Amino acid sequence: MNRNTNSWGIKSFKVGLIISICCTFIPVIFFAISGLVSCEKYNSLYSHFATNKPSFNQLIGKYKMDLEKADYISDIDKAKVPEIILNADSTFSVSNFPIFVSFEKYELCNGIGKWSIEKDSSFGTWAISVLYDSLYNSQTLKTKGRLSTYYFVYENKPPYKIYNIANDPDTWAGIIYNKI
Repeated sequence: MNRNTNSWGIKSFKVGLIISICCTFIPVIFFAISGLVSCEKYNSLYSHFATNKPSFNQLIGKYKMDLEKADYISDIDKAKVPEIILNADSTFSVSNFPIFVSFEKYELCNGIGKWSIEKDSSFGTWAISVLYDSLYNSQTLKTKGRLSTYYFVYENKPPYKIYNIANDPDTWAGIIYNKI
């Protein structure tokens, strides 16, 4: 009886090990086969961020929110046409711009400050570093004080877009601003 138990234990361990190894590779096999069949490449969402340094002059301009991809903003606030303007003298302004306090909680703000191009160390991509000199809630006129953050350069060639992360970058909750 003891001999059958040992034999059964070893066999079940081997079968379980083989199943767990196979289950680990099922997603890899699935995406490889579906990519070959559909002739499409599955990209990380990070792959759309600029890995080549954008030209300062090519970023200058006015950017408006892509309303079709602004799921985290109410329709009433979309109608206020949020925008960001990057000026040639390294200043910027935002109007009706959503500043996210937490996921799906934001305040529309107006503000001004300085901007520059920097490489973001956490993603290894290029971003617009902004330092707000003045930022206030456009509904309550409540001042928010100085704020420093990144807005990511979206695309690797002009016309560039700006990607504003709405919350945790890993959730890919964000808003795209198109140059006009």
